[in-house]
Amino acid sequence: MNTYSKILLLLMTIGLCLSACKIDDIKPMNALTEENVISNEATAQSVLNNVYAKTRGLYTSISGYMTEYLGDGLVILTQQYGSQNMDINDVRFGDAFIGGYFQEQYQLINQANWLITLLEQGKAAGLGEQRKNEMIAEAKCLRAISHFYLLRFYGQFYDLNSSYGIVIRTKPAQGIDNQARNSVKAAYDAIVADLEFAAAHGPKAVAHRLAGQTTARAFLAKVYLYMGNYGAAASQSLLVINNTDGYALESQYADIFKNRFDSKETFYSPFTDGLNERVGPVNQIRNSNFSASLQQLADAAVAGPGSLSGAGSGYDPRFSYVYAAGTKGPNNNGKHPFQVNNPGNGIPYGNTIYPLRMAEIYLIFAEAKARLSATVDADAVTRVNEIRKRAGTILAPIAPADKKALLLAIYQEKLMELAGENGEHWFDIVRYDRLGDIPAGTVKASISNLNKLIMPIPVAAMGGNKLLVQNPGYLEQ
Repeated sequence: MNTYSKILLLLMTIGLCLSACKIDDIKPMNALTEENVISNEATAQSVLNNVYAKTRGLYTSISGYMTEYLGDGLVILTQQYGSQNMDINDVRFGDAFIGGYFQEQYQLINQANWLITLLEQGKAAGLGEQRKNEMIAEAKCLRAISHFYLLRFYGQFYDLNSSYGIVIRTKPAQGIDNQARNSVKAAYDAIVADLEFAAAHGPKAVAHRLAGQTTARAFLAKVYLYMGNYGAAASQSLLVINNTDGYALESQYADIFKNRFDSKETFYSPFTDGLNERVGPVNQIRNSNFSASLQQLADAAVAGPGSLSGAGSGYDPRFSYVYAAGTKGPNNNGKHPFQVNNPGNGIPYGNTIYPLRMAEIYLIFAEAKARLSATVDADAVTRVNEIRKRAGTILAPIAPADKKALLLAIYQEKLMELAGENGEHWFDIVRYDRLGDIPAGTVKASISNLNKLIMPIPVAAMGGNKLLVQNPGYLEQ
């Protein structure tokens, strides 16, 4: 079987490719043949669109709030899509979500690898050098994000000296491909290299459902924070805050979610159309609710008793917007405000997801600056208070007495700002534990040992790659 036949088989097995240059035009490519898999700019764009489509997979779409069940931000009302035992931190390597999420990320990576390889080989006739590099940059950005997601979920991302990284794949797979896990440092090196290329060569001023230069730089800031390279995290996040590509904080918290992927605050927020989610069943977040910890934090932020009647009162305004009777919407969560799959309801919208947005960049900057300083960093305090001011004038500015109090304030601010969006609270629990700030077991008693800070390698992956080594603590399952 020649190379193009293998590509054809791969693409047809994966499913639909997007035919037009718009990611929102979801149609199968017509008459896929060996010659037109990638033969010009249009077919290259179709394959790139299919890489973007992978970001809307079932498990990827719900991963934000599912991951948070591991921590103490959300609680499960009804078990769903492989969430069994996540809330009690007793995850098994045969769990449906654990396996499905792993598979979706590597499917995206493999699709990106085919595109990158063929573009670098010059298979898209007539494609200009600038646009070719932009497309490669978009694919590398998406590949880096998926590798990062895999590393922080299935690898010891908090330890650069650990051998428990992930398999980094930068070449197209053409069948069973046994490969050992890369170290954590090697994984980060590959992720950073992809994001640096994307930040240098990606398109500028793109729609927020796409991955341009500023999006790559935003994820680069986040990756540096996880690596513990706080100087780089601070400098990259400041570049993002001061961008000229149209990304900024929304003036009103609710506008982030009402504007969905068109919000000026969102980076790489997948497109959704009128009557379909197209990012998986994220409206299933209605099967979750706020935790006691989240409610207590919201209640402590404002004087007086909290109430969720009407528009809510006595709580942090962000908590009230998400959960008050008048604003929580049909999905029991104001961050996913639209009813879907019902043509007669007069609301032609679908919900999107929020892998990263500007408020988190402000908080990345704040944490990086706080960790670099021996005392209370004034720039960090300023950025946190900007987020609080946007949330509502009833919130008092933070005024931490020392570095420890500042780091705690940032941790709490991220929980309140991002609860249920991208799982960041769980990874903050892990990072703050490993950095000696807040023991994970004091946050949640069921996080009873170090092994529970990362998830098991799925059973199917272990069976398909003989060189994979299971994570510690899961060998006896």
